[in-house]
Amino acid sequence: MNMAYSDRPRVALIAGPTASGKSALAVAIARAHDGVVINADSAQVYADLRILTARPSPEEEAQAPHALFGHVDAADTVYSAARWAGEARTAIEAVLAQGKLPILVGGTGLYLRTLIDGIAPIPEIDPGVRAAVRALPVAQAHAALSSEDPHAAARLSANDTTRVARALEVVRSTGRTLADWHAVPTGGIGDRIALRAGILLPDRDWLFDRIDARAADML
Repeated sequence: MNMAYSDRPRVALIAGPTASGKSALAVAIARAHDGVVINADSAQVYADLRILTARPSPEEEAQAPHALFGHVDAADTVYSAARWAGEARTAIEAVLAQGKLPILVGGTGLYLRTLIDGIAPIPEIDPGVRAAVRALPVAQAHAALSSEDPHAAARLSANDTTRVARALEVVRSTGRTLADWHAVPTGGIGDRIALRAGILLPDRDWLFDRIDARAADML
């Protein structure tokens, strides 16, 4: 039986567009409520991209505890939403164990959906199957998909090389369609936490001025 919502541990979320003031608000909340700021921005995980991604400065990070900022090498090309969600779950559990407030901050919707709702637990694709599928011309792959996963074939363009190949390799490697896998997401924490979310939607002109100023500071 699920825990009553009011009894679940609290997790804060601050989302919004670039330069909307998310980081400053997260730090203010962390200082006021004994919190830890946890990054949910797909670019700010990379160690070498502090300036380009407008990651909080060392001075800003010193104002409150931060987690999952700049902890990934930019050469790591396999970092994914699923990997981040696993790290975020661990970070949230550690923060809650300390009696503190986890504060997720960022604008990457895929990361947040994966953490909250879960992700389809598709197994690793057999390398031989992947190689064979990727070697097919897209028209031939789409024709095969029409036979092996008609739903996906009807949904995807016959010219969509990447998605057609993905759907075909999944059904051939696992014996189940992508739709079947997506129907049973796992790992989401949405039913175990009391999420308090705030979305910053500032005036567009004000926001554009902030973005211009930030870009100038990067030069």
